[in-house]
Amino acid sequence: MTSTLDRHSARWLDALAARAATILQVFDGAGFEMVAPAHIQPAALLVDLVGEEMREATFGVTDRAAAELCLRTDLTVPICRLFLQRHPDARAIARYAASGMVFRQPTGADTAELDAGELHQVGLELFNARDPARAEVEALDLVLTALRRSDLRAFRLRIGDVGVFHDLVDAIDMPGRWRDRLKHHFRRPKAFMSYLRRLTASRTAKLPDEVRRLLDPADPLKSEHAIARHLDAQGVAVLGTRRLSEITAQLLEQLADETEPPLELSAASIIDTYLSIEAAPHEAMKRIAELGGRQPNLDLSRALTTFERRLALFAEARIDTADMTFAADFGRNFEYYTGFVFEVTRPGPVAGRAIAGGGRYDRLLQAVGAPVRVPAAGAAIYTDRLLAAAWGGAL
Repeated sequence: MTSTLDRHSARWLDALAARAATILQVFDGAGFEMVAPAHIQPAALLVDLVGEEMREATFGVTDRAAAELCLRTDLTVPICRLFLQRHPDARAIARYAASGMVFRQPTGADTAELDAGELHQVGLELFNARDPARAEVEALDLVLTALRRSDLRAFRLRIGDVGVFHDLVDAIDMPGRWRDRLKHHFRRPKAFMSYLRRLTASRTAKLPDEVRRLLDPADPLKSEHAIARHLDAQGVAVLGTRRLSEITAQLLEQLADETEPPLELSAASIIDTYLSIEAAPHEAMKRIAELGGRQPNLDLSRALTTFERRLALFAEARIDTADMTFAADFGRNFEYYTGFVFEVTRPGPVAGRAIAGGGRYDRLLQAVGAPVRVPAAGAAIYTDRLLAAAWGGAL
């Protein structure tokens, strides 16, 4: 054991390389091809996929043409781009693994030396698996196997499912635009709760008549042009991260909401209660089922079927759920996740940063440029954090 966890010592580097080799051996044994995705990535693409806050976390660079680039912040997006370079039609079944450094600007939470700008990751990605649900569980199973073979004997496992939340919102009677907005805000807890409260409030605020006259609900593009001309005439420039199209869309939504009755408090309560669920998986499924009885015609069968099958796949893979926690609000770190998510941390009252994590992201490949939807699941192990946990150091 070391007390200093000196990342620059020969002992640390040798141990890090040994653990990365062990993890890759596990992945190789499961049929994953080792690949080496590019270190430099388009910055705008990453911001679009993960969110504007990612811009502050990137190390930016530019090429000779002044294009905005950045050092990769994870392995998933670069591997997705590599997959599309190899298979432009995006229809191939592929299983990739990669190992290397990722780079993120330290934040207020990154006080440890292990988070000082660069981290080592070993990751895997599964594209176009014939059974996407089974692929999710396989990714988790391989990560747990690799961690145990890398001397991490005790850990905490938390799971969630963005897709179950989407199914719940889809089952509640409300306008489609409200569903879309709640899904969009899911990863931003404060914005989510603010929007949910707004939906249940009485419609007292009205758009100014001069703005209402500019809006045509049947023609969003015409509305956008009218808003642009209005802002130009007023000498108002669009600043910050919001685009004019987003501003126009919000105004059209406000216009539609002026005549829409508020969301029932009972419906908002169901959403709030669901997001508060944190329990062992079987108990969590029971609580989700109970929500179905709180509103007439609230059909949660799809969400429950998804949950039940995953528990069956856990049992089939001999993944013990005894020390596993399902948290309904988990999965908010990355916008591209669409289904099952998981995170491994150290046990104890202070778990620290994630040692490993992953999940399902069925829309990411299309966002990167695929012509069709690609079922995908992946995972990454932070090798530095794994080694620190195995040696008993701080994360």
